[in-house]
Amino acid sequence: MYMKDLILIADDNEEVLNYTALAVEMMGYEVMTCPDGEAAFSKTIIKQPGLIILDWKMPVMDGMQAAKLIRHHPVSKDIPIIMITGTDNTSELMAEALECGVNDFLRKPFVRLELQARIKSLLRQAYYMKQIIEIKNNELNNSAIQLAQAIELQNLTISHLEVIFNKTICAETKELIATLINKIKVADKTNPLDKLHKQFVDIHKDFVSNLLLKHSDLTPAEIKLSMLLRMNLDTKEIAALSFQTYDSVRVSRKRLREKLKLKPEDKLNVYLMQF
Repeated sequence: MYMKDLILIADDNEEVLNYTALAVEMMGYEVMTCPDGEAAFSKTIIKQPGLIILDWKMPVMDGMQAAKLIRHHPVSKDIPIIMITGTDNTSELMAEALECGVNDFLRKPFVRLELQARIKSLLRQAYYMKQIIEIKNNELNNSAIQLAQAIELQNLTISHLEVIFNKTICAETKELIATLINKIKVADKTNPLDKLHKQFVDIHKDFVSNLLLKHSDLTPAEIKLSMLLRMNLDTKEIAALSFQTYDSVRVSRKRLREKLKLKPEDKLNVYLMQF
């Protein structure tokens, strides 16, 4: 969870750093400062600020390298980044910075009001993007739950029909019941997980790659289970969608927790939401 009221500033020039920090503090935000890109990346992962301001040229690690690391880390991939540039930066270098994940630029020397306007604009964009993602996540979760409930109802219907079939003596009635059972079973041959997979990937494009970046030994089955857990589905719903027994899914969840090396107090779905 990003600390929306915290803004991180990285600059090796103390005068510029203090000027930038004061401009941000005047907006009512808490400020965290760093002298180089390496420290900025480390503090970003720990504190997860709402926005990051990076100087282009810094010792140890420059702003470009820091931006790339920040953008490719699961916990910081969506944090807005403003790059402070010099007058000698070419359009090619700025295009490269955009590829590294920088959202906006500000040339030195800059005035306080311009910096504050850029910060407000990026934070507003980040807020609306977060709202859109939350709406899509809710739609995905609702679709998954409704599909699981439909499968459960289908299985229950088949179970009841099979009970009636076994108790029925009339051959004609048995044939009718058998036909109904068969029609229900073949009504939808599409794997329900395939329907959810595309919708999930559209929202969380980097989920699998980020997950494998940290846990490269996960099997395809464990990745699919991780996706379902990321949707906030419970064991019963996952069992229905994956055509497994409740106990089988429960065992798979336990093994996944062990593989992810989670502590007893860690919630599996909450952990997976960071990717």
